[in-house]
Amino acid sequence: MPHGNQAANIALLLGIAAACTSVGKASSGKGDDAAATAAKDVCDIARYLAFAESDLSNKISNYRQSTDQLKTEALATQMLAEKLRESPAFKGAQLLTILATTRVNQAQTAATTRLSQLTAAARVLNRQLGIARGYGAAAVSKITQGKPTNIGNEETPISGGVGQTQTPTLAPLQETHCNLSDDTGSPKVKKLDIKISQTKTIPFTDTTKLKPVALVVTAYAKGSPNDGATAHPTHIWLATHSNHANLLGAKVDVTPPADYVKKQELYDERKPTPQCREPQETDVNKQTELADAAATICTAILGRDPEATSVLDQSLDAIATTSEAQTVAALILGQTKKPGDEGQTTKQVKDLLGGSEANYQTTYVKAVKTTQITVDINGVKTTDTLLKLAEKTESADVLAFLIGQNKGIQEKASVDNTESPKKEENVEKTTNKGVDDKTGAECAATEADKCDKEKCTWNKEKSECKVKEGAVIISSVIKAPLLLAFLLL
Repeated sequence: MPHGNQAANIALLLGIAAACTSVGKASSGKGDDAAATAAKDVCDIARYLAFAESDLSNKISNYRQSTDQLKTEALATQMLAEKLRESPAFKGAQLLTILATTRVNQAQTAATTRLSQLTAAARVLNRQLGIARGYGAAAVSKITQGKPTNIGNEETPISGGVGQTQTPTLAPLQETHCNLSDDTGSPKVKKLDIKISQTKTIPFTDTTKLKPVALVVTAYAKGSPNDGATAHPTHIWLATHSNHANLLGAKVDVTPPADYVKKQELYDERKPTPQCREPQETDVNKQTELADAAATICTAILGRDPEATSVLDQSLDAIATTSEAQTVAALILGQTKKPGDEGQTTKQVKDLLGGSEANYQTTYVKAVKTTQITVDINGVKTTDTLLKLAEKTESADVLAFLIGQNKGIQEKASVDNTESPKKEENVEKTTNKGVDDKTGAECAATEADKCDKEKCTWNKEKSECKVKEGAVIISSVIKAPLLLAFLLL
């Protein structure tokens, strides 16, 4: 089963550990301070929210794909069984079909619990994103690129990094953006105006995990909105953005000069992976606190995905030693339970599946993946491998077509068997008739001394030689077993 990027998990968990440890409580008593503090907290936890969103969605998608693949393989093995119905390999194909179907059932049962955990964590995540956007709207003033915007006044200074937003030049990035670190050029912004100075592109380090692959961020010049405004010598940015239901963040590998933007490290892979904390509110539907949300998301990400192993990926030895395969093999062979001898139970499975790894791979595994058949459904002929046909939306029709073909063969065989007794009856009648004719010829004498005393009797009154009563019956009884024995050869 495919897994998400492990580095992203580490980044997520380290971010969670920091977020769970403390939540900002600073307040100066001003009306917007609580919202501003909350907004900065939201930006600070973007590290784990971002990776949580990505990891949760990937895990849900990947696990569903794995289960669907097992269903496809189970259907393909059933198709193979229909193709092999009249061959000695049929029972082995039946065994594989049952095992493959069992794996699907096991995966679906496990998936119910696992997907429930993942989707619950996703709901908690989305709730936090909603809270983030609400606080962000109250705390952050927006500016239009290239135009100075009043974000405050000298009497209500805003701490560096809080209250600064940017309008990106790369779609679909939009809405609120947060600078997660203090601006080292000035502890506070006291000027009335802010002007966008220039734009730089910062590529994501892990391009396979988050999209888009590059994020356009904007550096600001603090001061009066005029051509002489200059950028602060150093800005530390963690690029994040909210886009409706998603808040994304990433470790950035900065391409601009070091004196313009510094590299922002999200995590250190050399550090040990932290453990998830226990939430105070255990009901995920009531979790609104950041620490509780972090604990729930952390537990979901760290949770072990159930194994979804395909029987076609296993060796013959691995299959033969499983209890389920041994039980199924015994039942297919007409036994009520598997033998007590472990060696015998293993041998039964192997014998059904070809006796050797090479035969097993050729007769079954390779056959499922490479055997091509032509099916005719609703007048449309399709030729493809069993596995490819099992992936199609009309896969059930393909299986029905194969079953229908076998039904036709069986019905023809049944007709042939029905006609056989009639032939035997005709042969018997012909044989008996021959016996009657022959015996009658031997008892056709007209004189008493020439009438065969063993087979015939002389009727003095009528002066004729007749066949003895019971002679024909005895002859027929003797001949019938011989005829039956001949037909059974």
